[in-house]
Amino acid sequence: MKNRNILAIFVGVSLVLFFAFKVLAQTSAIEGWDKAKFGMTPEEVREAYSAEEKYFEEKYKIDSLFWFVQEEGESLWLVVEEGKFLSWCPYTLTTPCLKVLGREACINFRFVENELFRIEIMGGVVAPSKDWGRERILRRISEAGELQSNLWRLRRHLFNKYGEPFKIEKTEREVILTWKDDEGDSLILEIFYDDKFEWQGMYYDFPGYYVIYSDKERTELWKKKIAKEKEGKEKLEGKGVDSF
Repeated sequence: MKNRNILAIFVGVSLVLFFAFKVLAQTSAIEGWDKAKFGMTPEEVREAYSAEEKYFEEKYKIDSLFWFVQEEGESLWLVVEEGKFLSWCPYTLTTPCLKVLGREACINFRFVENELFRIEIMGGVVAPSKDWGRERILRRISEAGELQSNLWRLRRHLFNKYGEPFKIEKTEREVILTWKDDEGDSLILEIFYDDKFEWQGMYYDFPGYYVIYSDKERTELWKKKIAKEKEGKEKLEGKGVDSF
């Protein structure tokens, strides 16, 4: 009887620990970045960042030399219409205004059928020129070190939030981490070191990064749309054997 009681207690504790581990191991679904969530319309994304848009609208009324301002009231966003520059480019809201990981970054919000399906974030630190002065070079080296620290913190954060990556690819100068959730939506973090700088006998790496959030279902919709448009274009532009 005593052994049975011990066994029952052991089984009970094991079950508690098992379910506790399952709860702790639960990870977040990949739904988007920051305030932008998959499925939002362009208007909803702009509304989510209305405070930022108002801030930059006021800021660039003062700095009228900012290079990409289209018109009054559009200081935060550059709008790229679908297929305007490249046939494969979807309708895009893009901004280089916001700081990510402590530095300016370029952010693209891409839409298909008026719904957000892809978010791209690009940033990095470019190596200094040897013609720069000592103080400026040291400042740039410090900026690279700060971004490197932030990228390591980002990696830990993503591991904690989304669990172990679905795939890890490494080379000497690059690492690519890919997460996927149960719905097939994905997140890719690419960290690379294209720039290397030698100064006073020391070598310094300058990191860059690329982050992509993708909604699986809407990405497939975009691929089908592009394939259909390509097929129609080929029929209009080319004539095959059947034309003779």
